[in-house]
Formats: sequence, structure tokens, C-alpha cells
Amino acid sequence: MFQHLKELIVYLPDDIQKILRKNGLTNEHEVVLKEGDVYIAVNVIAKSRRVLNVTDSLLEKYTSATSTTRRILKG
Repeated sequence: MFQHLKELIVYLPDDIQKILRKNGLTNEHEVVLKEGDVYIAVNVIAKSRRVLNVTDSLLEKYTSATSTTRRILKG
């Protein structure tokens, strides 16, 4: 049914990666990506993967704390 859709894989921004490490959710060798609606911590050295229990609301909190003021540019 959804065969025409490509799998969407998105790495989280660097500032969010650093916050997740600082708060102990990931270690120094892991990066977090989102596959569909699941967050996965990938160990870049061991090539292991684990599902991360991170909610969108938690990431929004981190994003709002680190983001700069955004404005819509009209031309």
C-alpha cells in the first residue's frame, strides 16, 4: 500500500545531540536519528542500534531552549 514512499531517516541536529549526551540519554559514541516515528541511538563505533525512549514533547522542549528567534521572511 505504501510501497511508493521512501523510508524517511532524519538525524537530529547537533545541538540536540549534545543535549541528549549531556542529560545521559546517549553516550559520546552515539548519534540519534528518527526513522518514521521512532528515535534510534546508533553507536557509530560498534554499529549497534537501540530504540530511545524520547518523546516529541521532550525534544520540542530541548529545541525551544536552544533555538534562536525565528522569523518568516516575506519577499
